[in-house]
Amino acid sequence: MTTTLDPAIAPVITAAEAYHAELQTRLTQRTEALLATVATRTPHEGAQRALVEFLRAELLPHAEVEETLLYAAASTEQTALLVRAMADEHRMLAALIDEVDQATIALDAAVAAGALVVLCEVRIEQENRLLLPALAEAGVDLTALLHEAPEIVGDTRGTKP
Repeated sequence: MTTTLDPAIAPVITAAEAYHAELQTRLTQRTEALLATVATRTPHEGAQRALVEFLRAELLPHAEVEETLLYAAASTEQTALLVRAMADEHRMLAALIDEVDQATIALDAAVAAGALVVLCEVRIEQENRLLLPALAEAGVDLTALLHEAPEIVGDTRGTKP
């Protein structure tokens, strides 16, 4: 989608993209730590627990706020199918988080975590490149909508949420 965005909205989209990149990096780092325990056949429980804590404390709340704010705002005909697909991906994300959490075998946790990394990459790309620009193009005031949503744009004051 090629869209010329209102310059007033560009900082909000940039903030969301930066926060998505941060979340993806942190997810990848924790997943790689878990994969390293599998590769070296060392105890995996600590890495698994750290990953699950991150997923439940940060990634899942991020997805929930997206659904509450963004998906509700995306009720246009242009975005309906994309939003439905992204909501399905959120359900899969929650199921994969449960799989990582409940895995008793390191390899099972690692496989589910790897799937989460890939799913999050796809979702982030959809949101950054398709959904946010489509909402802006449809006239949704993203600045007002996301002003108080550090779960979407990170802490724009410079401190961690």
